[in-house]
Amino acid sequence: MAASSVAENMASKEIVIERVFDAPRERVFDVFTQPEHLQKWWGPKMFSVPISEFEARPGGKIFLGQRGPDGAMHYNAGVVREIERPSRLVFAIHFADAERRRVAPPAGTGLSGTWDQEIVSSVTFTADGRRTRVGRHAGVDRDGARGLGAVA
Repeated sequence: MAASSVAENMASKEIVIERVFDAPRERVFDVFTQPEHLQKWWGPKMFSVPISEFEARPGGKIFLGQRGPDGAMHYNAGVVREIERPSRLVFAIHFADAERRRVAPPAGTGLSGTWDQEIVSSVTFTADGRRTRVGRHAGVDRDGARGLGAVA
């Protein structure tokens, strides 16, 4: 998909990702919600995450600072909407500046202009023996919805 069509696509659809991890559900949940673990996997592969704050409770604040390959910092801020350890997590994030204020997405993302909605992710963690199936639905919250509904 061309970058210029990403915003249009995000406005009308949700992204669904499913992955199975060879680890117990509680451990996978911790890796998804603890700041010291988020720094190791959040964002694109070529980015580092020197700033990670994640308060794993309803209403908890999220703030992530990612350093791109060119050295520029990119920030996301948000809030945890729902959390049921170790089975479900719903959070919303938006592009931010270093002071946590909402900003437009970076140039070149295809999300510029008046794009000011939050990206809401609903994540489920399902035990599958000693493995864990993670399902993540993400979409744009355009009207204040409380999440994206159940994740299959």
